[in-house]
Amino acid sequence: MLKSKGEMRKPCMKRSKSMRKFTWRGVSNVWSVPIARRLGKIVEKHGQYIDRIWDLYENLYEQHTAFNQQHTHQMAEMEARLEGLWVHLVPPPPPPPFALGEAPPRPPYQAPPY
Repeated sequence: MLKSKGEMRKPCMKRSKSMRKFTWRGVSNVWSVPIARRLGKIVEKHGQYIDRIWDLYENLYEQHTAFNQQHTHQMAEMEARLEGLWVHLVPPPPPPPFALGEAPPRPPYQAPPY
């Protein structure tokens, strides 16, 4: 229990064999905690997972790009073939009976009276 508002408990942590002494920011009486080592391992594993995911993404992106280029080329070839067939199978439309520029003018549009 706290004696007053300003007073706080000191952390009660016993020194274990896995802890070692080192200097940090000029203070020489600092002990390392095994949690830091475990955290370092977790960060390292996390980095490995990110690298694996990035490699997977790059692989999928390359496959998608190659697939897209191949099928775009195939679709362009098919479209060219169909256009070639269309010219020979379907006769062109007949010419208009008169030139559209020489057609009589239409009466001007009038709004209805109602």
